[in-house]
Amino acid sequence: MNKIYLLLLAIMPLCFIACGSDDDEPTGVVGIENLYGTWQQTHGVAFEDGAFHHDNDVSADEAEYLRFDKNGTCAVIGGHRGVFYSNGTYSFTFNEESKSLRIGSQSLVVDILSGGTLKLKYYYTSDEYILATYKKVSDSVWDNL
Repeated sequence: MNKIYLLLLAIMPLCFIACGSDDDEPTGVVGIENLYGTWQQTHGVAFEDGAFHHDNDVSADEAEYLRFDKNGTCAVIGGHRGVFYSNGTYSFTFNEESKSLRIGSQSLVVDILSGGTLKLKYYYTSDEYILATYKKVSDSVWDNL
């Protein structure tokens, strides 16, 4: 009986090691219905010369904000490290299959749209891009900008 008890004590920690984390980063691109609403930029990084540069978290005061409406418009309030250079309201189209998002004349690739996270890539050459990360926030945040 004691041997079985000791064996169970020895095996028990392995059960906990096998469990995954619930804090895994979202992956994939889900439907357009998840795009609607207000997004606040939280991070920005540039990929240039084969490496990441200018890797920075973005405060709420410096953030770029996007608001996607079901009527096919996206309002932009630009920040310091976002992908847009001017504020305004633009029409947008989103192709879920190709992960392409066009806002006004700006073409973007949706890297992630899942779990309240949106990651957009803006290619300024064929192999150099800005990757901006956004989190979904309440529409009241937009109303208070």
